[in-house]
Amino acid sequence: MAMIKGEISEEIQNDLIEQRYLGWSVGIALDEEFDKDNHDVEDKTTDEHDGAQIVKDCVHWLFRFTEDIQRGSTRTVRAWESFSPEGPFKLTQTLYGSQREREDHLRVHDTKNQIEPIGQISIDLLDHGIDPSKVHRMSNQLTGQEYLSMGYEVQVTFDWPELEFHIIIPPKGEFPGERLT
Repeated sequence: MAMIKGEISEEIQNDLIEQRYLGWSVGIALDEEFDKDNHDVEDKTTDEHDGAQIVKDCVHWLFRFTEDIQRGSTRTVRAWESFSPEGPFKLTQTLYGSQREREDHLRVHDTKNQIEPIGQISIDLLDHGIDPSKVHRMSNQLTGQEYLSMGYEVQVTFDWPELEFHIIIPPKGEFPGERLT
């Protein structure tokens, strides 16, 4: 019976917590356009689809540790994913956490950064009714190679003690008012 009381008491306490001091940073990794002010030149690479100079897998924090956060707060970031027209048409997004890091642009796979995966969503676009022929068909300016590009949002909601993690894909992979060039 004491164990049941403890669980009830904990639930009541969790319901009363409206604001929380975060002990973890929580974010996602995105490829970023190379910027000499934010990235090391040795991390620069050429994007296989559009030929841009990028740095792969840079963290973008949605919540930062030591931040006071209201229960139910939601943070969203928009991103774009490119695919070969032949497939596979799979979108995978990993949620990362750190008990130390707070700065954006850090590479998640760099061993000097204390960043670790804490969750992942993987979506086969065909299984979710997204027709790749209806997303943006683009061409690499350097090689002429065609590729597909699709926008999506990552949404994370802090609902202590849990985080909800969603991927939102707009119709045809395009947000209202945004056009790819």
